[in-house]
Amino acid sequence: MTENNDGAGHDDTESRRTKLIILVGMVAAFSTILPTPASAILLCLELPGFEALTKQHGLSYVKTVSQLTIAGTVSFLVFDYFYDNTYLPTESLLPGFLHVYSTTDVFIGIFFGLMGAALALVYFIIADLPRA
Repeated sequence: MTENNDGAGHDDTESRRTKLIILVGMVAAFSTILPTPASAILLCLELPGFEALTKQHGLSYVKTVSQLTIAGTVSFLVFDYFYDNTYLPTESLLPGFLHVYSTTDVFIGIFFGLMGAALALVYFIIADLPRA
C-alpha cells in the first residue's frame, strides 16, 4: 500500500515538473517571437491554467515567475546573438537619435538593479536607526 502512495506522489511531482517545463518552453519560444522577453512572460501569466498550476500543485508564484523570467531572458539573448534583427526599423525613422541595442545592456541593467536594491537596503537600515 505504501508503494502506491509513493508512486502517486512521484506521478504528482512528474506532472508538476512536466507542466512547468512546458510553460518555460512556451516563454522561451515566445521570447524569440515577441520583441521583449517581458511581454512573453506576461502573455504566459495570462494563460488560464497558470493560476491552477501554481495553486493546485503547490508551486510558489514567485519561484515560477523567476524561472519564467530566466528562461525568457536567456532565450531572447541567445536569439538576438545569432539573429540580430529588430522589429521596428528605428534607424530609418530616427537616424542617430536612439540607443543602439547591445547584448551587454541586459547585464548593465542587472548591475544597476542590484545597485538600486543595495542602496534601498542601506536607506532602510539608516531610516530604522533613529527609531531604535
